[in-house]
Amino acid sequence: MAHFKRLNNSYIYIYHWIDGNDSFKISTKMRVEQDNRNEHKQLPKNLKTLCKDRLVISELRRFEETLNKALVLHPELTRDGLPEFRRLFLSILYPTVASKTPEYQLLTYFKDYVDRLKAKKQTNYKYYNTCCNDLEAYLKGKKFTFEDVNMSFYNKFSEYLTKKNLSLNTIATRFKALKAVMQSGFVEELHKNEAFRHFKIKMESTDSVYLSENELEKMYGLSLIGKLDKARDYFIIGAFTGLRFDDWERVSRKRVVDGILSVRSSKTGELSTIPLHPYVSAILDKYEGTLPHKPSNQKMNEYIKIVAARAGVSDFVETQITQGGVRNLSSTEKCELVTTHTARRSLATNLVLRGVSPYIIMKVTGHRTLSSFEVREVARA
Repeated sequence: MAHFKRLNNSYIYIYHWIDGNDSFKISTKMRVEQDNRNEHKQLPKNLKTLCKDRLVISELRRFEETLNKALVLHPELTRDGLPEFRRLFLSILYPTVASKTPEYQLLTYFKDYVDRLKAKKQTNYKYYNTCCNDLEAYLKGKKFTFEDVNMSFYNKFSEYLTKKNLSLNTIATRFKALKAVMQSGFVEELHKNEAFRHFKIKMESTDSVYLSENELEKMYGLSLIGKLDKARDYFIIGAFTGLRFDDWERVSRKRVVDGILSVRSSKTGELSTIPLHPYVSAILDKYEGTLPHKPSNQKMNEYIKIVAARAGVSDFVETQITQGGVRNLSSTEKCELVTTHTARRSLATNLVLRGVSPYIIMKVTGHRTLSSFEVREVARA
């Protein structure tokens, strides 16, 4: 019997359970967004929903009919017989398709993946776009398919990125993006290459700065006007909500219920529930509940360094970073190291120093794994 299930990647899969532990499962290549899902039947609420110019409900019906035909031809399905059953299923579903999987150009698919993220207004498309640009520059017009992604490529592309003088953590984000694209192509059955799963994501703990609660208090108490005043207010919001820069402007009175601010991350879709700090509440009152237009990230980084200097954030700090394959040590005035991300890191670090469980903090910051939280958000105090 066929069952449909929508997974976290929005794709609907068809299942047939053999017993309580094993099942035949395959992607229908049809996507349905969360707000258009019939939770009980795992089908689209809107029966006219299209995906890839095809009616979703019709495609799902075609998959169900194919499964039933395959079960008639292969009634005694067992775990060991799943590979053979899968081939039978696909031969019925695509009777005119050649047995050999076509070679898909990875770069073409990568660009399409980025376009899909942009269309869905996901802010993390920028990371994927940068990785795609680096890959395109590396390939120099060379034909490159999903099947060409192997350990030899991993080593050569790592060397290329290192020679670009990128930091170890920046290189890690490139490979995380690449692995996500490969996984998406694998789910859509465009390739069967799983070598990417063995790519190691090498990261190092950050020595980036954070602002103490005392430094944040001094910053909040500054008398400022114009662009510096607005930049300070936004930074304080980030430092006491833990939200990413892209979500700062979404803080408003409308999202506060019983003293709890709820904001769904524009990057990951994770819901953050945050107790409203008095400073954040006062800033919202200052702007009558709705924040003004936010400066660009580049301008904010420029303004917030000035604000930090005026707040007396002037100690010299020593940092180290592995860049271009070389570990570099430097001593810099702390205010010059303050960026928009310092706000988010400040909340995480200050709460850790208070003894708050990282798992509680992750509910505020929206992190899914402890490892990414510790590497990215907690500064060495």
